Amino acid sequence: MAKIQMKIKENIPFCDGLVCHLKLEWNNPSESFNFVTGQFVTLFLPGEEKGAYFAISSAPEENGYLEFLIKKTPGLGEKLAALKAEETLFLEGPLGKGFPIDRYKGRHLLLIGVGTGIAPLRSVFRSIIRRRSDFRYVHLYYGVLTPSHFCYREEIRDLRKSDIQAFLTVTTPDSEWAGRTGFVQGHFVDAIPDPAKCVALLVGMKEMVDQCRSELIRIGLNPDQILINY
Repeated sequence: MAKIQMKIKENIPFCDGLVCHLKLEWNNPSESFNFVTGQFVTLFLPGEEKGAYFAISSAPEENGYLEFLIKKTPGLGEKLAALKAEETLFLEGPLGKGFPIDRYKGRHLLLIGVGTGIAPLRSVFRSIIRRRSDFRYVHLYYGVLTPSHFCYREEIRDLRKSDIQAFLTVTTPDSEWAGRTGFVQGHFVDAIPDPAKCVALLVGMKEMVDQCRSELIRIGLNPDQILINY
């Protein structure tokens, strides 16, 4: 798979600088590609052979650019977070099976993720907003460590305008947090409508995915109603 050169359009910090939102434009628009919500790419810095996987956080319908959420981890994450407008990098992709939501028109969709796992789910809900009538209930379950770890908070708050309900939870609340607490899977039973007509889109590390899958099955979903993006 050939590497595609991109350039930085925007670099916006989140979560006190621990995470950043990168908007990339095509250096050569003829190299642009179609993708499915939930897919990811490998990002590389110029001159480096080793890259890392990052989920696309923009919607397929948003032409001319790709967006990513980058966690500022030692190594590549820190270097990507330090990039400035007009600097270049490379990508390979798209990769993974993603979340082919066109197959699930007329169903309830449950978008479930934690931390920076919101990135591929953002791709999903930004796509859904453009054809909201294709789906029934759409619920976002998003969990983070503390209230300051929420990404895209204002955007998520505005989802109600598109009839998408967000259930936000933190595992370590501060004195000002008045919302839900604990793990995301602890809140499914109170909010999931008609499990037989639901499709769950699940993003997270293996332990979280396994726990969420077990809880979804316990409340009535079948294994084939639970999707992961890789």
